[in-house]
Amino acid sequence: MRSMLCIDDMREELQNLSLQFQDHFKVIPCSRRAEALPLIQKEHPQAVILDIHLNGEDGFDILDDIQRLPSPPPVLMLSAYADPIMVVRALQNGARDFVAKPYSFALLRRRVDMMIQDERRSKTARKAPGHAEGGAAPVLAGSSQAMRRLREEISSYATSAMPVLLLGESGTGKDLAARAIHAASPRASGPYVVRNIASIPETLVASELFGCTAGAYTDAREQKGCFVLSDKGSLFLDEIGDAPRAIQASILRVIEDGLVRPLGSGEVYQTDCRLISATNQNLEKLIAEGRFREDLLYRIEGLTIKIPSLRSHSEDIPELVSCFLKLPHEDAPVFLSREISEEALALLMEHSWPGNIRQLKNCVHRAQLLAHGAVIQSRHIILGQR
Repeated sequence: MRSMLCIDDMREELQNLSLQFQDHFKVIPCSRRAEALPLIQKEHPQAVILDIHLNGEDGFDILDDIQRLPSPPPVLMLSAYADPIMVVRALQNGARDFVAKPYSFALLRRRVDMMIQDERRSKTARKAPGHAEGGAAPVLAGSSQAMRRLREEISSYATSAMPVLLLGESGTGKDLAARAIHAASPRASGPYVVRNIASIPETLVASELFGCTAGAYTDAREQKGCFVLSDKGSLFLDEIGDAPRAIQASILRVIEDGLVRPLGSGEVYQTDCRLISATNQNLEKLIAEGRFREDLLYRIEGLTIKIPSLRSHSEDIPELVSCFLKLPHEDAPVFLSREISEEALALLMEHSWPGNIRQLKNCVHRAQLLAHGAVIQSRHIILGQR
């Protein structure tokens, strides 16, 4: 049987964890920092659950002790305070996951299982020939402080299985950030499934997410939902704010226990996928309007990343333009322009870019076509309607 070390100064909490996990793990209780490392070295647990707040001792000190071991077990930290700063600190110091109290046992067990599986995937990937640490993540170009911070957050969060919420205006590159998180994670060799909820007809959202059996509704054909398709990988749900209320309740249940029931089916399927959500809407406002569930927000915002608007890091425009000019375009003529004049670049630098990076990319590609292989000039730059 797998073993798990539980570190908490509350006897009742240790007893509860032992009772809840007794059918799945050999639970090793620990209440003091001095006992933690000797127990890990003796028992070699597959996972550690560590409470941050101990009587007279700091859970972060114990986490540091564990991380100094040659092969530290993955650590899930517990706290009654879900302070985002504390969550980030835990992950940056080596924890693999963070769960706030109170929690359901189904959620905690699922997160522990996911953490152990991700640890196994990481070890397998490191042993594989030609392994490159972090995988081939998509480039998030830019040397500004904002973009450096964004890459640091992605790097810190990628190793965890916690849900991630990406916030930002339309066109800022939330899809690139999601793909980068997956590519740098232990799940990089698994499937990466993308669904834009806003683009799916409301009547078909449930079957797209959870699957359906033949005949579940008129003209329905058997299909697997994206939660099942992304098993052992990552699922990116774009425009999560557009999810219908009834669907939100079903998404919440999958996050809680990892179980999916396709429409029209009596069977339930277990899925192990990391959820990455994104929106350009104000979810707090949607909650106040009764259009978004508050409990779902608490689950999907385990880790939150704010993608900066292009106007907030306009100093990156030259670097972005350089990247766009080098992009291959299979449907474009062979004489696509690859250079831009200083005057044309100055025009791009002065624009406010309400459509952010996506708008800049489209503008550069349009200019490439208009320049017919020559250096892009000011006259080739079309900003908005003329």
